[in-house]
Amino acid sequence: MHVQGPTAISLPRPPAGAFAGRANDAAPRDEFVPGPRAVEEPPPAEGATRTFWTWDFSVMPPGAKAVTATLRSLGDHAQIWVDDAAWGRTVQAADVEVLANRFNRASNAGSVNPSQGIHQIDTAYFGDLPHGIDPDPRVTILLSEMASFQGTTLDGYFNAFDQLPEVEAWEKYQQHSNERNIIYLNTAGSPVSGDYMQGVLAHEYAHLLTWGRDPEESSPWLTEMLGETAMAVNGFHTDFGHVARHQRRPSSPLESDTYVDYGAAYLFGTYLLERYGKPFIADLARDPASGRDAVEATLARTGTGHTFTSVLEDWVVANYADSRNVVAPGRHYASLDIPPPSEAHVLTGESPSAEGTLAPTGAAYIRLDLPAAARLQFSGEGDASVQVMHFHDARMDVQKVDPGQPFEVPGDAVLAVVATGTGPLKYSVRGESPPGLLQKT
Repeated sequence: MHVQGPTAISLPRPPAGAFAGRANDAAPRDEFVPGPRAVEEPPPAEGATRTFWTWDFSVMPPGAKAVTATLRSLGDHAQIWVDDAAWGRTVQAADVEVLANRFNRASNAGSVNPSQGIHQIDTAYFGDLPHGIDPDPRVTILLSEMASFQGTTLDGYFNAFDQLPEVEAWEKYQQHSNERNIIYLNTAGSPVSGDYMQGVLAHEYAHLLTWGRDPEESSPWLTEMLGETAMAVNGFHTDFGHVARHQRRPSSPLESDTYVDYGAAYLFGTYLLERYGKPFIADLARDPASGRDAVEATLARTGTGHTFTSVLEDWVVANYADSRNVVAPGRHYASLDIPPPSEAHVLTGESPSAEGTLAPTGAAYIRLDLPAAARLQFSGEGDASVQVMHFHDARMDVQKVDPGQPFEVPGDAVLAVVATGTGPLKYSVRGESPPGLLQKT
């Protein structure tokens, strides 16, 4: 899904293993109402109408809502249906034409290959359409108005229940299914044919494709990271506002089982893409593990010699160093110019000290405005990586600090702290009298 707004919302989803045949004994909460059969053979002609199940987001958890839609475009790779209630109001014929062209034929000028459509680019990175319930080689794109909930609006979503037969979806999970490969775009927010929603289209299509390769993925942050990567390779940097928000609060973690920091996801996906390339992203998208385990396994399988922790360390450095115009392989962005992150503390004076707590994969930057040869000591309860970034104009030295060991402070320096474990990190930095040495990495 792709979300705007302050509220963390959680969409219904089958439990892990549901699509591998695992039984679920939950009793239906309401009387079963038969839903529409979705797959027609052959595909209908433009102008055909049918009923789709959508989610009503005016309530949480979202309720079921049936809408009548008309097929407005039938291209090589997509059927575009428009909710009749939106036609002529929030969707015009010109909007459908733009989306059909972008998806089927030519992507944005800033994409990895503007001569290819979103379909071709996304499938190259994230795999083919699922071949289970829907034999049609075209994806269904449904344009419909979506309500907001307490200031939060979904721009679009993919619903895994659509991959189940309607009867099974209802009897096991009390959800409806459109029984097809389908993604949903909201017509009630940003213009549906604008760059922002075209980016959302690439994002949601990636969710459908990655689900087809790895339906057991249970980490929201990783699935959203891959969706953000889809936006980047299709030339849509329209989520850069999320990046700016993350940089204002770098303690917001990359990993999360609930609310996803889209800025962190966008940055980490771009970082992995720049450092390891398309084959790595394609391999990661199909890895059967979840979250950091999937990243770790892909790093090992592709022979990088790196670990999730070492990549996390370099990524946190890059998120600061890039704003200082540092050019250092693996520690900056070639395709982005990102704003500087907020500093949690500035240490000055003769008795400097700071402390804080970080969630797993959250980061803190501590400016060291201290006399030359000043000495500090870092202590932490929890797993941490601590590095000193020492800047010399466009050059940077990175030196690793051993927790519990005193270290000397260089000149223009910033301490980068990241919680590398699966639990929180409680840290403190204090002035230290015994001399110490930094260990270069």
